[in-house]
Amino acid sequence: MNKIIPILIILCLFCSNAMAQIEIELIKPIIDTKKILTKEETIIVKEYLKGKVFTYFEPAKNDYVDKFNRGTVFLNMTSKKAKNYSYQKVIIPDGSVVKEKNFSQDKAHSDVISGKDITFIGCNLMNVEIDPSWILVNSLTAHKLVEEEIIDGKTYKVIKIERNGKYEEDSREEIITGYITE
Repeated sequence: MNKIIPILIILCLFCSNAMAQIEIELIKPIIDTKKILTKEETIIVKEYLKGKVFTYFEPAKNDYVDKFNRGTVFLNMTSKKAKNYSYQKVIIPDGSVVKEKNFSQDKAHSDVISGKDITFIGCNLMNVEIDPSWILVNSLTAHKLVEEEIIDGKTYKVIKIERNGKYEEDSREEIITGYITE
């Protein structure tokens, strides 16, 4: 009996710490998702976003949803690490020159970059809706769809690229499921 009590105490401490972590993880700050954050709100939202987005991104809004909609951030022009803005909305100052950044999105024609007269050099803008005021130099600007098709009991991953306003098949790969046994 004396040996069980310390074990129960340890289990209770571990469980309460785990529950506290779960509670922290689940609670999203109650801040309007459409407004630009104040300095105080930025600190709160940044704490909530730990482990969800890179720490060198400055949240602009409280609109994180999931790994394919990571919320709105300000472009970080000072950190050499801040290159991957995929699945995020980004506020870029008008007239900026942006080099070698990834802004790719999950869905075609995503309107995710705010800013006019921006020059993109060597950037990935896959599935990003392009503003007419932007200048694009050596940047990827395609729109693609990824679909699954089943033909004769086989499942295929089909990638379609938009060309002249229509999506055309670009590649097809069979999806193999299950384990191979010998």
